Amino acid sequence: MSDSAPTEWCPVYAPFFGVMGCTASIVFTCFGAAYGTAKSGVGISALAVMRPELMMKNVVPVVMVRYLITSHRLFLTISLTCHSFI
Repeated sequence: MSDSAPTEWCPVYAPFFGVMGCTASIVFTCFGAAYGTAKSGVGISALAVMRPELMMKNVVPVVMVRYLITSHRLFLTISLTCHSFI
């Protein structure tokens, strides 16, 4: 006999909401990363016009943030594909 029958504590639609929550977190993470990168790009461009000597100093945090975003996205993808929701 299978123990996967829906009960009061685990309805049949529970995996759907679990997967949708994970999907929403990935989507909002990517949107936030894109928005933050665009805002910092505008700021760095304005800084490069006003004070060119500080431009390279201020590019380093943006590059590091992109690395963190990529590793976070990779971690989420691996964790979602390695765990079975059924």
